[in-house]
Amino acid sequence: MPQYFLARHVFVCLQGEHVVFLDIRKDRYFALEAARTAGLDEFVAGWPVPSHTDAAYALHTADGGVVQISRSVDRSAPSAVISLLLEKEILVEAPAQGKSAVPVKAEPSRADLAAEALEEDVTVGARTVLRFASSAMRASLILKYRTFEIAVERVRARVEAACGRAEIVDKDRLHHLIGVFSRLRPYFFTSKDACLFDALALSEFLAHYRIYPHWVFGVQARPFAAHCWLQLGDLVLNDTVEHVKRYTAIMVV
Repeated sequence: MPQYFLARHVFVCLQGEHVVFLDIRKDRYFALEAARTAGLDEFVAGWPVPSHTDAAYALHTADGGVVQISRSVDRSAPSAVISLLLEKEILVEAPAQGKSAVPVKAEPSRADLAAEALEEDVTVGARTVLRFASSAMRASLILKYRTFEIAVERVRARVEAACGRAEIVDKDRLHHLIGVFSRLRPYFFTSKDACLFDALALSEFLAHYRIYPHWVFGVQARPFAAHCWLQLGDLVLNDTVEHVKRYTAIMVV
């Protein structure tokens, strides 16, 4: 029977030779060489790695910047890895406070609207401009004055509430709205190196039209990079399929 569980506010994925964690409460990414964690499946429910060797622990900010490499874990003892993950509150002992460490699975992305939306000649009305401005402002205030966890849970609650009453989204209408968002964005902010804000602002904007896409977070371990985007089914809304396929999904909101 498992003795440890992944904390509810932590998400995990196996990316190449590394196990990567996203702690939405602390707004941090953590990475361990996967081989070092092999055998933890005997102790941790759903642990994704079966084998065994050396690892280093790395701390990254949610925007992908490396803060520090804190230490190497003793290669001889799985208990050292468990102790480290308990210390960092990635693992918990109480089942009620934890969950399985089985990684999430995002629906494979097969198409995108981003590139074609930019080329479309879009007419924008005053009401739409106001909705866009309020969405951008709301996203800015949430990220400035609320925690990352609150931002995530806000979107999650909205998506889950819409699950039972999801409407069929007309692709032409969606294409138009993404085009509007893309057309207005340069007047208010830039999406360059700001995927978190861009995705949250677009989520707020589409919610005005009862469209609730998933917010997907992905990572690559070497070199470390983190990214997020919105996706509706297999359709990427604010990025390209070619770009997002570089990342392994770690959290789907």
